[in-house]
Amino acid sequence: MNPRIICVDDEPRVLKGLRRRLGREFDLHIAEGGAEALSLMRSSEPFQVIVSDMRMPVMSGAQLLAQVRVEFPDTVRVLLTGQSDLEDAIAAVNEGNIFRFLSKPCPPETLLPALNDAVEHNRLIRSERELLEGTVQGSVALLSEILAIRDPAAADRGMRLKNHVGALAKAMNIERPWDIELAATLSEIGYSLVPSDIVGRWREGGDLTPMEEALLAEQPKVARELVAKIPRLETVADMVGQLAPDALPSANPRVGLAVDVINAAMLYDRLVQSGVKEGAAVRQMT
Repeated sequence: MNPRIICVDDEPRVLKGLRRRLGREFDLHIAEGGAEALSLMRSSEPFQVIVSDMRMPVMSGAQLLAQVRVEFPDTVRVLLTGQSDLEDAIAAVNEGNIFRFLSKPCPPETLLPALNDAVEHNRLIRSERELLEGTVQGSVALLSEILAIRDPAAADRGMRLKNHVGALAKAMNIERPWDIELAATLSEIGYSLVPSDIVGRWREGGDLTPMEEALLAEQPKVARELVAKIPRLETVADMVGQLAPDALPSANPRVGLAVDVINAAMLYDRLVQSGVKEGAAVRQMT
């Protein structure tokens, strides 16, 4: 299947020429302006590449590609520009992370190789993302399995906390709460490195030495170090580490929000697990 490319220009004759030049090489779609292009991209399958003219009314090519970067970060962005737009084009490349800009008129022997390079760049972006996502998912699954083997009670509590956090996030209209839910799930992972006899005595309310109490208190920091080794989970690691009693407040508001939500989930879970009815637990917390 040919790569999907969308070409954007406010001049129909230019689009007709691009279709004639590129229609055999690519699955080509056209749009007369930025608004039409965004509408098409939002309602169809992903495009590997977008090619836009610089000078267009209402929304310039640079503005369009900046918005595409936000909404469709995998789509590789190419800008067509005249000589008079050169400085604006350079700024767009530097500020908008545009893959390439080409001068108009752009002959086929220049345009086709550039678009093929853009398609290949898109393939590399998607491959890297899929690899990283697979690494993240595999690493999280591995940590969860280790915790389930070493301390099933902690693993169960992590799953309960995830569910509590999900319910709280929904009630609070928190957007994309996956990171907070993940932090709640992994908040118990540090117990996998604490000797099981110490954890068992602590859960049963037995006596602990000051050294053992200190070891348990370090659990959030240990969890943070484990999670921080997973690519792209630096913020989640900070959320987990901030659950330590002596942690200093984070400057990241998302981390602060996560700590508040997870601590509320922990309190709710303790109350319910101690035999307090769910409604009564909520009333005690408010």
